[in-house]
Amino acid sequence: MSLRLLDNPKDAGLSNVQPGGEDGKFTAREIIDTLYSNRAYYAETLLPALLDRCNAAGDTNINTSDDDSRSVAEGCAALADWNGVFDNDSTGAQVFRVFIAEFTPDLNRELSVAFNPEAPATTPNTPAPLAGNAASDTMLGALARGLNTLDRAGIAYDAPLASVQYQRQSASGRPGGTAQFAGPRIPWPGTQNVEGGFNIVEPDTSPVEEGTRYVRVAPTATLPRSGQLSATDGEGWSIARGTGWHFGLAFTDQGPEAYGLVSYSQSDDADSPYFSDQDLRYSNKNARRLRYSETAIADDDNLSTETITSAAGSGA
Repeated sequence: MSLRLLDNPKDAGLSNVQPGGEDGKFTAREIIDTLYSNRAYYAETLLPALLDRCNAAGDTNINTSDDDSRSVAEGCAALADWNGVFDNDSTGAQVFRVFIAEFTPDLNRELSVAFNPEAPATTPNTPAPLAGNAASDTMLGALARGLNTLDRAGIAYDAPLASVQYQRQSASGRPGGTAQFAGPRIPWPGTQNVEGGFNIVEPDTSPVEEGTRYVRVAPTATLPRSGQLSATDGEGWSIARGTGWHFGLAFTDQGPEAYGLVSYSQSDDADSPYFSDQDLRYSNKNARRLRYSETAIADDDNLSTETITSAAGSGA
């Protein structure tokens, strides 16, 4: 996805964001907007073929790998209404996620254009046309199994992503203590590696914060081939890791212009105003303009200064 964004800076893909704007050259703001476009490589390369198969299948029962079958019509309807990205208001994104998680093992043998070392970033590609009975189609079978996964997890096919993918911090629990949530769920836009994303976010089942021994609330179990979807009914994807420092920088004639955000905020104190302030900004795609010049710093309404002087006669 990263290479697609760089190689096609004027192509918005399934989003409404041209990575490099009309001139194809990235500004600081466009770098951040591109990150927040939440595009997914597999959606842009496989969704049209999947929708074609959906139209061919209609209400036909599709075979799953457990000697059963089911209709995929409702899942197909959700995909048809999906805007193709992983924004908070995107409906149907979860259907594509569980589909591609199921389809990935079959990907190479189902694509009609083989790997080409002269085009390593874009091959293999192109699903072969539907052949034969839709009931036994590999792509539709992956969709059917993915829908079964959403059913087991109590996730509606047409729910907005904000209701099923979120971040909820834990209070800073000491090692060996009991983990507790701190604050409400915060809707969390973003993609996963499983769908070929650029702005990567992921759940984590570890009972401690990454790289530490501080306890955290984590999903007790996740479902296979689902992007770590919680097995607890209705819990969805509880995000714990991923893109953390968001940064867009451009050197302009007026000096550096930059935007940035620490999307998991900075304070471990649940009572601090800085515990989730940047979480909320990320949820709303509201990166901070980073102040560089002395004038810009002085104009900050939140600026506070402290003057330190040596004690008289101390010699220091």
